Amino acid sequence: MPADAKSPKKLRNNRAALAHKIGYALRHPGRVTPYLRRAGRDAWLSLIHPTTSATTGQ
Repeated sequence: MPADAKSPKKLRNNRAALAHKIGYALRHPGRVTPYLRRAGRDAWLSLIHPTTSATTGQ
């Protein structure tokens, strides 16, 4: 494992945090629309084709 794999900066930078996502969107405004398009499409498809326990075998 690289020496910097657990450095404080890498542990602080949680990409799932809302603050990180907002900051990223402000730094990269051209990537927001495609992201929203993909997220909307994924949400729409999950509504049309829901996964049930009967189809997954769980």
